[in-house]
Amino acid sequence: MNETLKWFKSVGVERFINDKYFATVKDNSTVKYSENIICNDPLSNITTLEDLREYIISIDHPLKKAATNTVFGTGNTLSKVVFVGEAPGHDEDIEGIPFVGQSGQLLTNIMHAIGIEREKIYITNVVPWRPENNRTPSAEEIKFFKPILEKHLALLNPEIIITLGATATKAVLDTTAGILSLRGKWIAKRIDGKQYQVLPTYHPSYLLRLSSQKKTVWKDFLLLQSKMEELRISIN
Repeated sequence: MNETLKWFKSVGVERFINDKYFATVKDNSTVKYSENIICNDPLSNITTLEDLREYIISIDHPLKKAATNTVFGTGNTLSKVVFVGEAPGHDEDIEGIPFVGQSGQLLTNIMHAIGIEREKIYITNVVPWRPENNRTPSAEEIKFFKPILEKHLALLNPEIIITLGATATKAVLDTTAGILSLRGKWIAKRIDGKQYQVLPTYHPSYLLRLSSQKKTVWKDFLLLQSKMEELRISIN
């Protein structure tokens, strides 16, 4: 056994995983865990959103190399309603904030129409870095970031999750079903011991391309409004 593995064993590492993670060792240098290296899940030791942000920033992932900023999340961290999108676009990559471009403005307007001020809820994405040319994140990328997204949601501890588009819906619900069959339906989903009420709807960018679907999304947001009243969730 080499010195690195001896050190892992000395600090209580007991099992193998197949994902790539980072950890800070005794000399404060960063060690890259490659596939099948013995390591503990670093997410289990994260207890705050700030720690999760720093952990994400430390990850060495191909998407990060082409990105300008890490886009973590924004809004009220105590909100019982969380919106999950797909990935940052060009404007989000520049500003480091989710949903600040045209799609974000449309989302803000729809929220406002049912009495929700954007800064009173929380918004994040499945993937924290912009994929090249605004492409859809790959299945491999979604799988890689899924445990991080679940940790993010666990730390936020909302009651309602609105998934915006197919990518976010598949990641949160762990499903292969399409957005066409899922949107507009409340789905109870248990993640890490906590049950959430999940409502899939279309991504705002889809509405920019197909404005006729705005009426459909409006119906979904009325469902959100009714559910908030049912659960006595106020956004103020």
